[in-house]
Formats: sequence, structure tokens, C-alpha cells
Amino acid sequence: MQCNGHNFFVTDNLYEALHRLRAISDCRLIWIDQICINQHDLQERSQQASIMRDIYSKAELVNAWLGVTDSPESARVVDMISTMAAGSWPRTMRIDEPLDDEELQSLGLPPQNSPTYMALSNMLDLAYFSRV
Repeated sequence: MQCNGHNFFVTDNLYEALHRLRAISDCRLIWIDQICINQHDLQERSQQASIMRDIYSKAELVNAWLGVTDSPESARVVDMISTMAAGSWPRTMRIDEPLDDEELQSLGLPPQNSPTYMALSNMLDLAYFSRV
């Protein structure tokens, strides 16, 4: 790929993300840690890591690339997470006890044994979620 008129080598994963996220008709600015931070300079990486919260909290839009999937359940997982984020949760709900299928249904969520939860579990096992 090219960055500011210079050839720039990126990982296959980043290339796939850029390919999928590119704007066909518009030019836009994108901050990409892998490109904008010198990955070989530990001091720079440490300095940037200390201000990441500030950077991302002020961003107009943040995309987290989790990788390519062919699973038809992926869209359902995204829908389920959106439902959970937008939901109004009962004040008395205990977070240390699993919800039964009736409670899940009342919240607009699929039953526990649905393929959507297996897909969610698979997504949470991705390397992205184990980064520190």
C-alpha cells in the first residue's frame, strides 16, 4: 500500500481491514496504530499507549478489526451485542447468576443454546480480546 506517496508494507490482517473499511468515493483520515506508531520503538509505543484512552475517547468513530469471518452467525452476534447495549436492564438483575431462556427472551436475546452464543464465544476467543 502507499502512505503519503511512499510504499508501506502492512500485515495481511491490516491489509484485509483496510480493504474492507475503505471508502470508495470519499477520502478520509484513519488513525491506525500499526502505521502511526513506530512499532520498533519501545519508548514511542509506551508513550502512545499512555494516551490511547484520550485518543479513542475523542475519536468520531472507532473501528476494531476482529478479522474476516464467513460465519452467518456473525451478523447475529453483532445484532445481539447491539440489543444488549441498547437494552434497559432491570435494576434487580444479578450479574453473578446466568439468565434462563425466559429472561433472555424478555430482553430480546436468543436462548442460551442458540448458535449465536457459540459464535459470540468464538469471537471472544479471538486474539484481539486477549491483548493487554
